[in-house]
Order: sequence, then structure tokens, then C-alpha cells
Amino acid sequence: ADVAGLPVGRGVLSVICNEAGGSIDDTMITKCADEDGKGGEHIYQVINAGCADKDLAHFRKHLAEFDGEVDLEVHWDTRGLFALQGPESQKILEKLSGKDLSQVAFGEWIPALDLGGAKTMVSRCGYTGEDGFELFVPGDAIKDTWKLLLGQDGVRAAGLGARDALRLEAGLCLYGHELDEETTPVEAGLAWTVGKARRDPSNAPFLGKEKIVGQINDAKTRHKYRVG
Repeated sequence: ADVAGLPVGRGVLSVICNEAGGSIDDTMITKCADEDGKGGEHIYQVINAGCADKDLAHFRKHLAEFDGEVDLEVHWDTRGLFALQGPESQKILEKLSGKDLSQVAFGEWIPALDLGGAKTMVSRCGYTGEDGFELFVPGDAIKDTWKLLLGQDGVRAAGLGARDALRLEAGLCLYGHELDEETTPVEAGLAWTVGKARRDPSNAPFLGKEKIVGQINDAKTRHKYRVG
């Protein structure tokens, strides 16, 4: 993703790549805004729970080699994530928050939405192919927010199996299925996640760039193609 060019308060799907251009994980990256709408000096990144240990090891390895000022803060123990998905999700979230969310675009970030007294970070996104919101809830409010959501008409609990069926129908890739460390984003049909600024050979280096951009520019260099 072109994080530098991403507007403040917006998020985008990306892929974490290794030196060979393979895919370590899929990820959502948001350039954060503060409550006053300013910010952009930090990003909020969501990774797959099953890949968390290796992802963090990867980040820390390269942060140690990075000649710049940057910190990594992990929120495993201080925040919970619920995905409220489906065509009625906006109506339900508006009822709970008392806010009009009709102008919140896909990928847009709300830094602090009041849900039952808990200041919750919210992003209009999801991995189901449906409209929806991801709710990043403070740790001390997780149980109460869960009960609050399940108490709404039309809201039902669903696990990863249901999510997986929906993302398959929508053609969304997932690490461990269509993505792995031997498959590049291009081979997985995710060339669109490589921003134009990142494709410039003289600008914005990233791990695996030579192979990935080479596959974008010359389809003959691809070893596989995603179908569906």
C-alpha cells in the first residue's frame, strides 16, 4: 500500500511481503486521525491472529535495521475487535451511538465513537463482501460491548467459518488459503494493492519489490494465477 499517500483517517488492504516477494500475511492499514481530525503520524495495522507471532517477529527484525525514528505498540491485551457486518450494520451502529454514519465512506476511520459509554475506534470495512464496520473496543469494555451488540434485533454471533464462506463468495484472499510465503500479491490477483507510487523503480523501496513489480510489468514472469 502507498501509506505515505494515504489520506489521514482512511484505511486500505495491503500485503506483508518477504524478501522474495512472497506473502507473509494480508493486513488492513489505517493512517490514524485523532479525535480532532488531525494526525497521520501513526498507522493502525490489523493482522491475522494466527499469524501474529511471526508477523511481529518480522516487523521487529526490520525495525531493528531501520535507520529512523519509529515505535511499535501492540494492543493484544488492551483492545478487542468485533466486526459488525451486513446491510443493517449502519442502522444498528447509528442506534447505539446516536450518530449519523451515512457520510462515512468505505475505509474511513472514526477515532472515538461512543458505544455504551466506551470510546471505540471504528472503521467502515470488513472481510465479508458486505457493508459493515470493524469496532476496536477498549479492553475494559469488551464484555459489555459484546452484550450490547447481541442485544440488538437482527444481530447474531458468527465465527470465522461464516466469515470464510462470505469472503470466498466475494473473492477476497486470505493467508493460508490463496496467500502464502511462496505466492506473490500479483499471483494472488492483488496487484491493485501495490500503489502506483510504490511501482516506481527509483522510489519507495519495499521487500520483494523487484519481483513483484517485475510481475506487474511482465505477466510472463508469473508462475501462477489465481482463479476466481
